[in-house]
Amino acid sequence: MIGKAKTFSDRQEAAQEAAQVARDLMAEELRNGKALPVRWKVLLALDDDTVLMSLPFSQLIPAAEPLTRRARSPTQQYDAIERNHLAEADRHITQGQARIAAQKLRIADMQERGCDSSLAEDFLSQSRRCW
Repeated sequence: MIGKAKTFSDRQEAAQEAAQVARDLMAEELRNGKALPVRWKVLLALDDDTVLMSLPFSQLIPAAEPLTRRARSPTQQYDAIERNHLAEADRHITQGQARIAAQKLRIADMQERGCDSSLAEDFLSQSRRCW
C-alpha cells in the first residue's frame, strides 16, 4: 500500500479520491522528468485487502481529438485496441475479485448460522485456482 488507509462514505467518493491520487502521482512523475506512468493503477481495497476496484492511470489521461481513420497509423490502431482489451481485462479481474469476496461473506454467514459450508468453500477453492 502506498497511501494511508482512509474511510469513505461511499464507493463513488472513494473512486474520486483514488482518481485524484492517480493524477497527483502522474503529475509528480512528470515534474521529476519521468515518463507518464500509464501502466500504473490505483487499487481500491477493503481493510482485509479485498480489491473492490482497479483504476488504471491510462483511463485518466485525457484523449486528444480523434484522428480520422485515414490519419491513424496501424500502430495507433493496435495500441487503442490493446488499451481497450487491457481495460476490459482489468474490469473482469475486479469483478472476479468482488465475486470471491462475496463468496467469503456467504461462507462466513453460513458458518455463523451453523450451516454446512463445505460446498461453498469448495466452490471458493475452485475459483482461487483460476486466479
